[in-house]
Amino acid sequence: MKLRARIDFYRSLLGLVYLRLINFFSNQNPLIEIRHPEFSNIFHGYYDVSFFNPDNSDIVIFHANNASIYQVPDINVATFVIVYDWKAKVELYRSEPVYSWNWQQGCRAMWLSGEEFAYNSWNSVEKKFKMKIVGLTSSREIEIKYPIQTPGDLFFTSVDYANLARYRPDYAYFNKCDKESYYGLKFFAKDSSLISELTLKQISQDVKRRYDQFIRCLRVNH
Repeated sequence: MKLRARIDFYRSLLGLVYLRLINFFSNQNPLIEIRHPEFSNIFHGYYDVSFFNPDNSDIVIFHANNASIYQVPDINVATFVIVYDWKAKVELYRSEPVYSWNWQQGCRAMWLSGEEFAYNSWNSVEKKFKMKIVGLTSSREIEIKYPIQTPGDLFFTSVDYANLARYRPDYAYFNKCDKESYYGLKFFAKDSSLISELTLKQISQDVKRRYDQFIRCLRVNH
């Protein structure tokens, strides 16, 4: 424990020094530091979605927890989705404990618009992953039948997070689902209606048909 405490101390110290150096050499776009008195870990998730509200950059969304950074996520240890005004230092929203998350992408907390944000959650009654859409000012919550991976203007894309636990555990959730796994993608609307789905076999066949001459030069790892 003493060794880990030392590592955590030097990790925080290096982060602070890095932040100060960046701000010293970058007067126009200084980095901001966000801390929360209740949580030791604060992180946004993957780089494909911004943690800044698209209408107000003072408002950000992130994950916060007290899990061990030296272990894979425990399904009994929760993370929280927090919406925060970093200038006013005011917490605007905190989710219920979320038990479906990973260190790479969290629970896919993301902005859908300036008013709405979404994240994935674990429905312990149905034993399924779901997506929640929350209104920033209304606080109205909608539960969607499928978990979200990628947002879109017309539809959302979903992947099988339980199945990823076998092949890409860094991006997976580890809860035991009460359903058969699917290998591929689902495309669904905001009302939970399924628009289409593609199996991994269909995707592979389509890629081979379209880009057969390039296949030998490619290796897919995501």
